[in-house]
Amino acid sequence: MTDHFLEDHELTPAIRVTAANDISTKGTTMHLLHEDLARAQIRQRVESTRDIRRAAQLVRARRLSRKAQKVAMQARLVRARFV
Repeated sequence: MTDHFLEDHELTPAIRVTAANDISTKGTTMHLLHEDLARAQIRQRVESTRDIRRAAQLVRARRLSRKAQKVAMQARLVRARFV
């Protein structure tokens, strides 16, 4: 019934402008949604990379700590031999 009404009556310029604005708004909204999605994905990748780097730093710090403890123990042993 609505289609029949539109065929019988010419759309006023105000309605045409509103329809064009609606289409433009929908396009802009979709574009913004895609941008938001891309930002969310990038943020997730950055956070994931940050977590990986933190884990690598922690592993490296533990390894260096064990190495320092081992060197300190060896130094104590050497010192004990000569005292």
